[in-house]
Formats: sequence, C-alpha cells, structure tokens
Amino acid sequence: MKGYFYLHTNGDLIWKPAIVVDSEPGYFDSPFVKRVWKIDTENRATYIAMLSLAKQDPTTRPNRIKELETKWNVTEKDYECLRRIKNGEDYSKVLKEIFGE
Repeated sequence: MKGYFYLHTNGDLIWKPAIVVDSEPGYFDSPFVKRVWKIDTENRATYIAMLSLAKQDPTTRPNRIKELETKWNVTEKDYECLRRIKNGEDYSKVLKEIFGE
C-alpha cells in the first residue's frame, strides 16, 4: 500500500493514503506538519528509513514508534542494516551478515 506518514507537531506519526494526498496539491502545507515521508508498505526499506528518522526527532512520541515497529516487525537488526548500507557497505554482504540471507 502506498501512502504518506507525516510527523504532526504533537509528536504523532499519521498515515494518509496516496490517493488522498496525491489528488490534492499542497495537502501537507500546514503549520502542524513537521515532516513527510512517502511510504510503500511492500518496500520494507521505506518504512524502516521513516522510523529511523522519526526516532531522531525528539518530539516524536516513542509509543507511536514502538507501535509501528511492532506492526511491521522492525527490529534493531533492521536499523543496523540500514545504517551500514547508508555508510556504503555492500548490500548483499550486510544482509548475509545480519540476517543470514
């Protein structure tokens, strides 16, 4: 499923389907929107990256992050994989070392 998560100024991460957002230019033009991420729930990397970045913002509610990590079964291994690949390590090597794939 494609859509967007945005970080609200109240610290919540809120989902909006792509069909709603894409049909209305300027959908996120609001003083209440701190950050927006385009997400494809069939592409694990998109929501792991979003959660990683959201965790870095001190205003993000930790319980919401934990809720989404549980829903998507995101673990510290996923974050480690993302960090190592972003640092330029070989994708295949990292996957094999972390997940045995």
